[in-house]
Amino acid sequence: MMSISGERTAARPTPPGPALRRQKAAAANLSVASSVAVGYVTLLSLDEQLRVTQQTLTSREDAWHLAKRQFETGYTSRLELMQADSELRSTRAQIPPLQHQIAQQENALSVLLGDNPGAVKRGEFAQLTPLRLPSQLPSTLLNRRPDIAQADRQLVAADATLASSQAQLLPSINLTATGSLQDRTLPDLLDNPLRLWSLGGSILAPLLNRQALNAQVDVSMAQRNQALYSYEKTVRSAFKEVNDSLDAIQSLWRTVNRASGTRDRCPGNLTYCTKPLP
Repeated sequence: MMSISGERTAARPTPPGPALRRQKAAAANLSVASSVAVGYVTLLSLDEQLRVTQQTLTSREDAWHLAKRQFETGYTSRLELMQADSELRSTRAQIPPLQHQIAQQENALSVLLGDNPGAVKRGEFAQLTPLRLPSQLPSTLLNRRPDIAQADRQLVAADATLASSQAQLLPSINLTATGSLQDRTLPDLLDNPLRLWSLGGSILAPLLNRQALNAQVDVSMAQRNQALYSYEKTVRSAFKEVNDSLDAIQSLWRTVNRASGTRDRCPGNLTYCTKPLP
C-alpha cells in the first residue's frame, strides 16, 4: 500500500486474539490447580488439627479422672477439680467446629473438582514433603505466569489496534510496478477529479473523516496506555506476591524449627515432672 505522497503506509496488523485466549485459558487452569492444591492441604491440616485435639481430649479426660480421685481422697481442693473439668469441657467443645470445617472443605474441594459434594479420599498431613527452595531464583521465571503473559498479549493487541488506527489516517491506493492503476498513469489519475472520486472514496475518505479518525486514534492510544499500565501493575503485583510468599516460607521454617525444639524437650520435661520424690 502506498500513500498519495509516495510513502509506504503501515499494514494493518492482526491482533493476537488466539494467543490472548490461550493465555486466559492457561491463567484459568492455573487458578483452578492452585485452588485445588490449597484446598487439599487445608483439608489435611484440618484433619491433623482434629487428630491433635482428640489426643488432647484423651489427656484432659485422664487429668480429670486423676483430679477427681485426688479430690475424693482429700489430696487436692475442689478448685483443682473444677479447673480440670473446665479444661476438659473446653477441649471437647473444639471438636464439633473442626468436624464441620472438614465437611465444608470436603464439599468445596469436591465441587472444585467437578464432583458432587461429599467425602474426599486423601492421605495424611505427615505424608506431605515440603520442598526446599533455592536461595536465589531468576526473575525470568515470572514470564511463565499466565497473568503476566495475558497482560503482555493484551498490550500487543492494543499496540496492533493503535497501529491500525494510525494507518487509516493516510489515504492509500494500489500501485503497479510502473506507477499505474488500471492502465492509467498516476498523474492523469490525480489531474482528473472524476476518476479520483471513482476510486470509491479510498483517497478522499480519510481526508473528509479526519476528525473521526483522529478521535479513533486517541481512543486507541488511551486503550494502549491502559494496557501498558495494566501490564506494569501485573508485573509489580507478581513480584510482590512472590516476595511475600518467599518471606512467608522463611518465617514458617523458623517457626517449625522452634516448635520442633520445643517438642524435643517435652519428653525430658515430662520425665522430670513425673519422677517420684526422694
